Amino acid sequence: MGIEVARWMVALGLVAAAVGFTVFGMALAYRNPSQGQLTISYILMGVGLVAAVIGSIGLRAMGEFKELPDEPPAVREATTQAGAPKQPGA
Repeated sequence: MGIEVARWMVALGLVAAAVGFTVFGMALAYRNPSQGQLTISYILMGVGLVAAVIGSIGLRAMGEFKELPDEPPAVREATTQAGAPKQPGA
């Protein structure tokens, strides 16, 4: 259940931050920017980014993201099958 909560936090946090950025642009489009829209946009961007960061840290802590190997799959398969990497052109 914890992984699902972290996934939701990342997804909704990034959406909220994007909506906040859009509202910020709309507020600045006028000659006299609306303070209410600016306040809402700051809140959405801040809360959204914080939720996305906390969710991604939670996913990483729960082992959701696996580190990728340093070598390409062809070399990895050749190493596990024959015991030594195949030389190109050999």
